[in-house]
Amino acid sequence: MLVRLLAEKKAAEEDVLRVSTEKNLYQCLKLQIKSDLFVSSMEGVTLYEAKAGGSKAEDVYQLRMYHDGCIADDMEVREAVLIAQRHPETVKALLAELNRQNDKKGNPYHFALSTWEEEGIVLPPDVE
Repeated sequence: MLVRLLAEKKAAEEDVLRVSTEKNLYQCLKLQIKSDLFVSSMEGVTLYEAKAGGSKAEDVYQLRMYHDGCIADDMEVREAVLIAQRHPETVKALLAELNRQNDKKGNPYHFALSTWEEEGIVLPPDVE
């Protein structure tokens, strides 16, 4: 439900060309890895890994897999965003470390953290 709300919000933005939930990535390898949200705009692709509660280090690597899948499929990624209710310091540290690295094409990764609140989406009361 949260991803659907974010997709609707992103689709309404002026420069957005396409919004897809569960977009197949790594199509070149026929892996059918599905990103939570794929937003194509005039500025490039933004990928999202979404968690209702708190994020974990593993979620950062899931996001990196999405990014690397786009690169393998010859798409340019502007940013990859991990969105959750909260992010522990370990996730912030790992994300900072990965942002010091380059992707397969030699371009620096651009990973970011966001919260549902920052995106203007109100969580249901039962989400921890």
